[in-house]
Amino acid sequence: MKKAFFMLLLALPLMGASLPYPRLANFYNGQFRPGASTETLDQLARYHLIVCTFNADASRELDYIKRKDPNVIVLHYVSVRGQSPKNPLMKDNYWLRSPTGEQVSPWPGRCLPNQTLPEVNDVMIAMAREALQRMPRLDGIFLDSYYRHISHMNKGQLDADRDGRADDPAKLDEVWMNGLLRVARGVRALRPNLIVMANGGAPVDFGYEELNGVLFEDQLFGLEKRAAASRSGKQRTADDLLAAYQKWESVLHQPHVTALVDGGGEVNNPWEWNKLAPEEKQKLTQQARYNRRRMRFNLCFALMGDGYAAFDYHTTSRGQLWWFPEWDAKLGRPRGPMQKRDGYWLREFDGTTICVNPYAQPATVKEFGGATLPGFDGMIVPRKEEP
Repeated sequence: MKKAFFMLLLALPLMGASLPYPRLANFYNGQFRPGASTETLDQLARYHLIVCTFNADASRELDYIKRKDPNVIVLHYVSVRGQSPKNPLMKDNYWLRSPTGEQVSPWPGRCLPNQTLPEVNDVMIAMAREALQRMPRLDGIFLDSYYRHISHMNKGQLDADRDGRADDPAKLDEVWMNGLLRVARGVRALRPNLIVMANGGAPVDFGYEELNGVLFEDQLFGLEKRAAASRSGKQRTADDLLAAYQKWESVLHQPHVTALVDGGGEVNNPWEWNKLAPEEKQKLTQQARYNRRRMRFNLCFALMGDGYAAFDYHTTSRGQLWWFPEWDAKLGRPRGPMQKRDGYWLREFDGTTICVNPYAQPATVKEFGGATLPGFDGMIVPRKEEP
């Protein structure tokens, strides 16, 4: 028995290592549900990592995708910072309110659970348990809105302990983070080798012992926006993001499931998005699909490590089933880690060299005859046959 368990541990790292490059993900596609068409499922099966909310039993659809690709990772979505006010598991005193008792809404149609309470942590774990029991072939759980800090919400007017006064920000953030760690530990305990992934918007900088990886959501888009606005200060730089990416690829739990998702769209405020007419949403979404430069930036940045790339509209409308020729590139295996050059980064693969420029200024790529690589862009260059 001990020998078998030891051999399993040795095999676990190979799960991720066997995947081809590039590794591609899709987040929050609403069409992955009971009754989904074969065409939709065939499109989803092209991805290597899929995260969806399964409100009903989609076991048949999941089985179909697993037959198409047994290695695809499928995770069920649970938001720790936004639950429907109609959730029957959430009692009235489970919500995090203002000092005057008002609900706090982090997203349209969602309210803020009080994750400082162990009983609320247990609700999140129960939601994960129910999904895993309903769909046993799920590979794990995705915890959305897994932010270390909560005290900034509602302009700091939060009353987790219900004493009628705004909480001390530092103390509130500490107990909030401890609650999120309890959620991750409780979810992980539901099943051996369960994959637990989290999204905190900005790279999550805690929970390394509890998680298999994290989602960097719209972080590359943020680099561009800050550069355009000439904003600096305490914001993360491109090198900070690459360092965070590298750190999450060295965590204990296997397989690693760190990913980067960015979008070609511009409307990232959900309340503004909801005000748009369906025709305007469709127009903006189609325009975003052709933002190929931002797609290349996302893909080539992700290829600096071994994580997953995902590209869609933006935070307000994720999950489009787009596909790009670059995603079919035959890269081969990486020949080593990413390397920094003057104004860009590169990584060598058996069949290609990947370059990414995560900075505002154009870079001269010496390896390719002095080709210019614009800021916030990437390139995939086939390797010449060696004599």
